[in-house]
Amino acid sequence: WSLLCMTTLLLSSIQLTIATAESNDNTTTNNKKDHLSAGKLRQLAETALMERKFTDAESYYRQAIALEPTNSANHYKLFNLHKRMRSYSDALGDITTACQ
Repeated sequence: WSLLCMTTLLLSSIQLTIATAESNDNTTTNNKKDHLSAGKLRQLAETALMERKFTDAESYYRQAIALEPTNSANHYKLFNLHKRMRSYSDALGDITTACQ
C-alpha cells in the first residue's frame, strides 16, 4: 500500500517534467543510419507494449535511456511497463530515477 501511495505522489510531481521531456523529443537526432533515435526507440517500445511483447518493450526503453539518460519520460515509461509486469521493485527504481 505504501508503494502505491508513494507512486501516486511521485507521478503527480513528475507530470510537468514528462511534458517538457516529450516536447524536446523532436530535438533528438542521430545522423547515423544504423542507429535509432530515442524517439524511434520509444515508438518501437509502445508498439511492442501494445502487442504484449514486454521483454522487447523493456529492451527498447532501456536503449532509449542509454541515449537520453536524463530524460525523465524514458524512466517514467519504463516504470509503467514494470508496473504492468508487476515487477514492483524495478518500478520503484524507475520512478525514483525519473524524479531525480
